[in-house]
Amino acid sequence: MPSNSKKRTVNEQQFIETIKENYIAKSAFIGICGLSGSGKTTLAQKLCNTFPERSLAINLDDFCIATTRKRKSYLNKALSQENINQLTYLANPSRKEDNPFANPVSWYDWQAIANTLSDLKQDKKVIRHNTWNQATGECDLTITYKPPKHEYPLYFIDCIYLYEPEITSYLDKVVLLNTSKKEAYARKTKRDQHRNNGLYIDYKKLTTELYCIPYLNKYKNQMDYIIKENI
Repeated sequence: MPSNSKKRTVNEQQFIETIKENYIAKSAFIGICGLSGSGKTTLAQKLCNTFPERSLAINLDDFCIATTRKRKSYLNKALSQENINQLTYLANPSRKEDNPFANPVSWYDWQAIANTLSDLKQDKKVIRHNTWNQATGECDLTITYKPPKHEYPLYFIDCIYLYEPEITSYLDKVVLLNTSKKEAYARKTKRDQHRNNGLYIDYKKLTTELYCIPYLNKYKNQMDYIIKENI
């Protein structure tokens, strides 16, 4: 993982132009991180549109190891009873068995992610079965990742948690979308409110405070670029 000595604060368009300039004849794995609702997937798609013949976006939510139903099963009683105190406990339980999926880092198969990045780096096609399906919450999809047919492919990796030891060595650069907590919450709530009740959305905000924000703050100084709006 690169050091923080070359970290730069840019706006989104400046970041896209920087990638254009620096990767004319070079392959790379570019990590995009930020809070849920910060626009990671949108930026990855913009970058793919900028490099249509040589890019592939990979959303690491594809590698969730437990269905939404299974993760929610540890919360169902508290949700049905509208017990906010119990939900607060389940967000940070003293006994891991009370909610083994409290920390969102535990949702992902990090070794499978590492294997996928390794195969793509070797120009190998990857077929992943039992992929998490955002629409249904089940692990019921099969997805194929095809390396771009280009001498210098670019991969855009979208996830909050890009500093796990299994994958850090694969990432050439990492950018942080430094969206405010308030704005990220608003976007995420608008996106998810049709499938989650208000109490569960409040629980997700709590896990964001407990896990996501501290994670990004811990690694912020190691990121190569920070995108701020309206700079």
